[in-house]
Amino acid sequence: MFKSYMKASLHLWRKSWLGVSIAFLGLIFAFSIVSVIAVYLYDNIRSDSWIPDNDKIYRVTTDSLFNGQPLFSLSSLSHGFVAKQLPDSFQEIETTTQLYNVDVTSNYKDIAESATISFVHQNFFEFFPATVIAGNLEAALNAPHGLILTRSHATAIYGSDLSAVIGTVVPMSWRNSAGEEGTREKKIDFAIRAIIDDLPENTHLAYKQLAVFNEGDTPDFNLAWPQVYTYFKVRGDVHETGLKLLKDDFQNRLEDLIPPSATLQSTLSFEPILGAQFFSETSNGLKTGVSERYTAGLITISLLLLATAALNFVNIFTALNSLRGREVAIRRILGGRSQMLIGLAMFEGAFVAVIAAFLGYLAAYDVTVIFADILAAEIDVFAFEHAGVFSGLMITAAGIGCLTALLPAIKFMGVKPESLMRDNQGAVAGGRGRMRQVFVGLQAFVMTITILAALQIWFQVDHLINFDRGFKTDNLLKIEAAGKENTAAFRGGFMEAVKQTPGVKGVTVARSVPFDFSTYFVPFAHIETGDLKNMPTSSVGVDYFDLLGVKLIAKLEEDWSVIENPIVLNEHTAKKLGFADGLSALGQSIFRRIDYDDGRVKDAEYRIVGIAPHIGEGFAGFMRQRIYELSVSESFDNAGLLVQVEETTSGTPLPEIEKIWRDMFPDHAFEVSWLQDNLRETFASDRSLAETISAIAMIAFVLASSGLYGMASHWLSTRRRELALRRVMGASKGETSKHALYNMIIPVLIGALLGMPTLWYLSSLWLEGYQSRAPLSPVIYGAVLVAILAYAVVSLLGHIYAALNEHPAKVLYHE
Repeated sequence: MFKSYMKASLHLWRKSWLGVSIAFLGLIFAFSIVSVIAVYLYDNIRSDSWIPDNDKIYRVTTDSLFNGQPLFSLSSLSHGFVAKQLPDSFQEIETTTQLYNVDVTSNYKDIAESATISFVHQNFFEFFPATVIAGNLEAALNAPHGLILTRSHATAIYGSDLSAVIGTVVPMSWRNSAGEEGTREKKIDFAIRAIIDDLPENTHLAYKQLAVFNEGDTPDFNLAWPQVYTYFKVRGDVHETGLKLLKDDFQNRLEDLIPPSATLQSTLSFEPILGAQFFSETSNGLKTGVSERYTAGLITISLLLLATAALNFVNIFTALNSLRGREVAIRRILGGRSQMLIGLAMFEGAFVAVIAAFLGYLAAYDVTVIFADILAAEIDVFAFEHAGVFSGLMITAAGIGCLTALLPAIKFMGVKPESLMRDNQGAVAGGRGRMRQVFVGLQAFVMTITILAALQIWFQVDHLINFDRGFKTDNLLKIEAAGKENTAAFRGGFMEAVKQTPGVKGVTVARSVPFDFSTYFVPFAHIETGDLKNMPTSSVGVDYFDLLGVKLIAKLEEDWSVIENPIVLNEHTAKKLGFADGLSALGQSIFRRIDYDDGRVKDAEYRIVGIAPHIGEGFAGFMRQRIYELSVSESFDNAGLLVQVEETTSGTPLPEIEKIWRDMFPDHAFEVSWLQDNLRETFASDRSLAETISAIAMIAFVLASSGLYGMASHWLSTRRRELALRRVMGASKGETSKHALYNMIIPVLIGALLGMPTLWYLSSLWLEGYQSRAPLSPVIYGAVLVAILAYAVVSLLGHIYAALNEHPAKVLYHE
């Protein structure tokens, strides 16, 4: 029976090859994309599983409050003192280690470039082992100024002969904080002692070059701020109860050690590193984890795609089985058991679905090339550790296939053989075709959600990049400073030379600009109340607002250059500091408190010379409270230049500016960033999400629309006798067409209407993660509804036209 049953199935597949091909290819596409996303999520769920004793290693986290509000999200950074205190304070903790990233100017092959070096404790690789490619890791950890490079970083600089690199001297320099004196330049000649293999993809760590903390060489910590990544390992006999007690007592024992800073409060806790990339809500400055918004979007759209492909598969399988009524009746009359026939149908469905899933998993290898940039990850679907993902997908496919075949098979078995002989298709179609109407409604539901989801994401991303922030970013660039020893030359001769460069429209000093994330929090207070508030502060030149195209709400009509310590506030800041509004603060004074590491305190009075509108960056609502210092102190030697240029047919003046830099500061890297690029980079992950979901949504839409088309065709093919009888009984072609359209358009309308509130609810949850939102308007919802109904009508009209052109007598004779 098995052989004859499968033979009959192949015959039906060949007869309906187009519909079968669409359904089969749809499953392959769906499983290929679902495979990539499943592997990507699995890697993040199991992040850092490659680390020995990963269940015993934890990282310290810090939750900082700014004026009683969250400063940023929960951070994986902690204070520098924590590592020394933990083993002494908690007997459950066996040992600790730390990593501290520092921005440096490195000189590989006598070329000055900006880079980041990771300073680590000597026991760092006892926590996080590394494979040595060349050199001696022990020597690198114990030798003064030993440098460790990763394989990819070393290869990019020196080529493939890594053994020859060992011993190479690499000069590096960076700035150290030095209290009231500002900053001092630190220069050290490092020697490459070891090359280690690159980190696995599924880890929260990220580094390219490392050196050991050495007393006197390590960059100074700002004790008041969390700046270091701290890890600890608990003892082997510490289990869940001990960890809970440790967590409950963690902050209480350490809070007295945290240096107070006006209204900045820090709360310390810890979390496991295992799976942190997926489960943790902590902001990891080393490597961005999978955000909840990103994960929800990927899972939702992937399930929609798989559901769409599964519906297509169900549709075609149901359609084919509706033609097998007489065959099944004959098999039952000849002694075939119902259980055997149901089993054969389920095997057929499962076999086809598993083959599609297997081919989809093979195709996932090519899909990873497309999604690697979008997901910002290297995904190896054929890695051994992904065998569980592969098995799960095959089981899912088998389940889809079995369920697909089960419903029509059960309906066949519930009808007597003689009834099947008389009504071949009606047994499966379900009387009035309610099953098909449900399928049509589901297809419309999926189409509605996929179209609206893609539109919502693109509208939001476009809004984030293009909404009116109150300033302009076009043709504006920031040039980073050239170091303390070059401060005078940088702000003097270099700045003047830039001003004189053709194509430069304006230049001013700026310690921070929008989207460069170099905001400083400084304690300010109203002169009368003395209530200190830590305020986000930007040190900028007097032309700053003109270059950004910001018009001040009010300003003092005085020469600001002769005013000592002039500042500009926005209205939110004025109210936060105790003024009634911005205008009442104009001309008044506030004071700034400076706390030095040696315990000294200094108060400086500042005069409010202007009130600025809110300059929005699209995130961090507390940043609305901002102060702009217009006197950039000489001690702020890390203050760069904000330059406005004009773009011509020959390009921008950036090459000429770089030439001036090379002539004046040959030993320093030329660091420049365009504000427009910084804006795009800020929302790059949102754009990636939009591109990912839109690509998947497009495939889901094509599958859903083709499924709707195929289901309409199949529904009308089972209604040929009904339409012929209506014609014989005197119904006109118009009346018959209206009846057919009504029966198919109603489920489409219901499915689309159900999809709209579903998508509205899901998008509302998604948009909560943004400060500035762009929800879809009711007009767009209405336009999508009209478009789907129009598509359904057009799809049906062609089939109806063909059915009505058949002679009723011929149809009734064959049916």
